[in-house]
Amino acid sequence: MADGSLPGSPMSLFATLFPLLCWFGYNYGVPLIERRRPSLSVIMGSVDLLAASDGLSERQERYLCRIKLASDGLLTTVNDVLDFAKLEAGQVTIEPRPSDAAALCAQALELYEADLQRKGLAHSVVAQDMPDLVMIDDRRVRQILANLIGNAVKFTTSGSVQVRCRYDD
Repeated sequence: MADGSLPGSPMSLFATLFPLLCWFGYNYGVPLIERRRPSLSVIMGSVDLLAASDGLSERQERYLCRIKLASDGLLTTVNDVLDFAKLEAGQVTIEPRPSDAAALCAQALELYEADLQRKGLAHSVVAQDMPDLVMIDDRRVRQILANLIGNAVKFTTSGSVQVRCRYDD
């Protein structure tokens, strides 16, 4: 074998099956995920409506917040999978629009507030030399920030997590 593995070894089997798995995932997995996204949207919309209602206890509000954060995370994962499939098919489009990058960083960090507090981690956003608006694809930047911040929170055991945002010509 070209990769040095023996015939019938796990690496040989993986190398043989990988193209088939990619094809299967793109042709069957992506449509399955796309059919589930509306259900997730209904859950998220229902949570928003319930959160806007009066008479919720502090405990119920905390639970709703957790459901919202988890739903947002799941939607991000679903969108990441679909984006990866689009990337593989050469169909990714970048849609820049005027956006407040510093606010985007702060919002992304806020999603991890509960995890940061639970781990006792300090956190901050530092925005240097930032114009009010910059031309970015805020959806893609939000995905990138969520991945970076999520990893920072996951792998930081003590100290702090800081998101730095700087504009460079």
